[in-house]
Formats: sequence, structure tokens, C-alpha cells
Amino acid sequence: MRVKYSKEVMDKALEAVKSGTPINTACKWYKVPRLTLHSKLIHKYKREKTGPNTKLKKENPFVDGQPGRHWYKGFLRRYPMLRKRICENVSLSRALVSEDSVRQWFKHVGDYLKKENLENINGSRIFNIDGTALLLSNK
Repeated sequence: MRVKYSKEVMDKALEAVKSGTPINTACKWYKVPRLTLHSKLIHKYKREKTGPNTKLKKENPFVDGQPGRHWYKGFLRRYPMLRKRICENVSLSRALVSEDSVRQWFKHVGDYLKKENLENINGSRIFNIDGTALLLSNK
């Protein structure tokens, strides 16, 4: 889980440690990560922002903040590894699946396995089949 803190809070924690407060105490007071505070104290990173450099410019290159008519085609030309895909609608039966219906299905399957005494079935006898391209005979 990422801890959120402001630059001002981190600066206050740094000042507290520089004036003699132990690192662990400053971390508790200002709710900042101990390793981050320590890294800033020893100047481990040369930049303020961690992570790789961005390839995008800081300013918005678009007119009125929106891309022009040909921007999308140019973008796809610059990144040929990207592919256009058509959205597929979800069938009504799949859209109506809820957590409750899934829990009921597992309960039903569990009851069936108990009734047939198949609860301790060997895992090598369990198959996952989605119903597409399932050939039962090779004619």
C-alpha cells in the first residue's frame, strides 16, 4: 500500500531529523515512510521524482487541449505494435452474473460432490473446458 504524504510534510520530517529528532520518531510524527526519509537524508536520489523519465512533454502539445484530426493516425503509425480492436458486447446472461449467483453455483457443485462422494478427487482428473473448439471425435 502506497503511503500518501505531501512534499511539505516530508520537508518538515527532514528538518526534524536534522535538528536531532530520531528518524523513527519523525516518521511517526509526520506519517512518512522511514526508508524514504532515510533515502532523502543521505541524498540517495538525484531527482525529486522517482521512476523513469517521462517521454511526454510537460506542456500540452494540443490546440485547446485536444488532439487534432490526424493525431490518432499518426499515433498508430508511430507505435505499429498497437492494434485496433472492436469492443465485444457482453451477453445478457454474463452481465447478470452476480457474486451471490456464483456463490450459489459453488455451493450447488459442493453439495453434488458430497452426495457423489467425490470431494477428494485427484486434481489430475479435473479439466477446465470453455466449450470452444472441443473435439470429441477426430473425423
